[in-house]
This record gives sequence, C-alpha cells and structure tokens, in this order.
Amino acid sequence: MENKNDCKFAIISHVLPPMPSGQSIVLFKLLNDFPAGKYILLTALNFQPSNRHFTEVQKLPAKQYHLKSRRLNYLEKKIKIPSVSGLYNYCCEVINRAKQIINIVKQKKCSTIICCSGNLIDMPAAFIASKKLKHKFIPYLFDDFIYQWVGPQRWIARLIEPKIIKASNKIIVPNDFLQQEYWKRYKKNSVIIHNPCEINCDIKEKSSNIYFNHRYINIVYSGSIYHAHYDAFHRLLDAINLNNKYEIRLHLYTSQSKTELMDNGFEDPRIIHHQHVSNTEIMQILKQSDILFLPLAFNSPIPEVIRTSAPGKMGEYLSTGKPILVHAPKRCYVSWFFRKHKCGIVVDKKSTRLLAKAIEYIAMDQELQKCLKKNSTIASERYFNIDSVREKFFGCIYN
Repeated sequence: MENKNDCKFAIISHVLPPMPSGQSIVLFKLLNDFPAGKYILLTALNFQPSNRHFTEVQKLPAKQYHLKSRRLNYLEKKIKIPSVSGLYNYCCEVINRAKQIINIVKQKKCSTIICCSGNLIDMPAAFIASKKLKHKFIPYLFDDFIYQWVGPQRWIARLIEPKIIKASNKIIVPNDFLQQEYWKRYKKNSVIIHNPCEINCDIKEKSSNIYFNHRYINIVYSGSIYHAHYDAFHRLLDAINLNNKYEIRLHLYTSQSKTELMDNGFEDPRIIHHQHVSNTEIMQILKQSDILFLPLAFNSPIPEVIRTSAPGKMGEYLSTGKPILVHAPKRCYVSWFFRKHKCGIVVDKKSTRLLAKAIEYIAMDQELQKCLKKNSTIASERYFNIDSVREKFFGCIYN
C-alpha cells in the first residue's frame, strides 16, 4: 500500500516563482526544499523573468504546467456586466480549465489539489476537477476570495465561493482575522499557515556592502506598491517633509518602475528608488535600515481585504529586529498583531503629525529600539519560523 507521504499534490496559482509577488515568494519558501518529484505546479500565466535574481533565487524545481485560456485574460479585461453572454463565456473558460487540470493531475497521479486564491477561473476549475477525480481539495486563501474583487468579478465570486468552501476538505488562510471571517461566513474551520521566513542568524548587520549613509535616518520598504498602499505612503512623505529635526531618506526596493511610482505621486527628492534584489541581499539591506515601514491604505477599493491582509514581508521585517513603523487602519490584522505583541510602533490614524512624531520617537529612544527588537524577535520565531510553518503546511496536506 502506498504511503500517504509518497502521494503527489498539485498546486494551482495565478502567480508562481519566479514572479516577484508576495504569493509567489510564500510558495517558494514553503516548497523550495521539498522533493521536486512529490508535487507539480500549474498556472495560466506565462512569465519570463528579465532580472537574473528571479531565476537565481526564486525558481522552484518541480515540473510546471501551463493552463491555456480560450481567450487571454478574458474575464479581467472583457467582461463589463454580469450579462448572460458574459456568464456563458466565463463558464466555458472554467470548464476548459477544469478539463486541463483533470488531464494533468490524472497523468501525474496526484491525489490532492491545492488551489491558491487570486484568479476567478482557477478556483472553480480546480474544485470541479477535484470532484470529478474524487480527490482531496484545499483552497489556499491568501486574501478574502470575495472581497479581493470589485464590480462584476465580486458578483461572480459571491456565487461560487459558498459551494467551494463548504465542500472543501480543508482551508488554508494566512492569519487569525481571515480565519475568523470564514468561520463567521460558513461555520467552517480553517488552518492558519503564517507567511514563513527564515530566522537567519547568519546575516550580520555589518555585511561586506554598506547600503546606507547613516547621516540620514533611512526608512526602508521592500515589496510591491499599489492601491493597497498609496495613501499611507503619501502621508509618510508628508511626515518626512514635516520633520525638521532629522535628515530622512525613504528607500523603496520594489519591482514597480520609477516612472510608475512617479505617476502615482511618488515624486520627492527624499525617495530613493532601488531595483529588485535577491532574497539574501534584501535581508542584509533590512538589517542595515534604521526603520522599516509597513503600510496599508486607509482609502482603498478593497477595505475588507485590507482588514484581513497579512503582508508576506511581516516575518522578514520582524526577524531583523529593526524598529517597524506600521501605518494601517485600526481594525485591520496588521495593526492588531503589532499592538498585541508590542513589536512595532503603530500609527492607525490618518495623521501626518502622528507619523512624524513616531519617526522621531523611534529615532531618539534607544530603550524603545531594544524593547522592539526583543519583542519582534520573539514574534518572528513564534509565528513565522519557516521550519514550524512548513511542518504545519505539510501536515495540513497529508493528514
């Protein structure tokens, strides 16, 4: 009889390593050291990395399969209203993708299908495939599946989510708030898999490279920047300009281009735009920062997602022991976590003045810095340690 740990599983995601996104990075960290022959990857996205660090650091060794669409990006770009013809074409896309998943999963002899959120076609298609094959089905919800969409997409998500969630074998979520939301919605238990990070004690604050001029206070942000962050960043820039006591620089390590950022109001001489760097190098950079910035928008088209969001960088930020400045709405998970564990300074009001005071408070109080370092180290080890997170993840799949 085949051991359950020898069974293959299939992971379906609209983004996969080496694409520079939080979801891709989490999947890479979970699966990087897992035997490549025990799982397969399926995605509808064709991504050719132009930056050598994407292939160097974030590519997974498992076999990857491309899911073809009848019409490229049909749902996202073509559908305007939930019309009969629109729904018909959507259903055709779902059925087409389900057939592809069935064929690949049968051929590769997988017994479990894990589908990540972020695509309105993948989730129902993977669910249909699992039912057809009588396989275990696990939705991995990085965000609230209904509220990450707006307009007709949200209308469709409301139709399909209840059936999928209620019939799932297990559900994976990244934090307590999303777990509570799905319990409230469906009275269905879920497993919390925190976004993992390596608690890397080998990375020294003083590496061979010196990244910052420490005559300034260097505030660092790493990761994508989009509408889930904009107004929080704009207030930070106002706060930096309001401060007369310190020279401050905001360093952005992001895959967004300088032109794209400038088009969205990131035009300031105090901003220093850096290109994407490798995972190892970003940890060295974070270690040399003075303050790490963790923002979420107060004005966003998806406030429900902001409330339950768990940024992938949380564990990395905490593991550095550097002071973290959180600027996010009061009732969201991020603000709650950092207040509860006293591992960062939280500004949960739309106040430039309070942000400016928080920067000054962190910069001048060394005892505060020591306290934050101690608490953030404890929190990163307890919740985000990659070994314990992986153990829980694979336990969810195989048990």
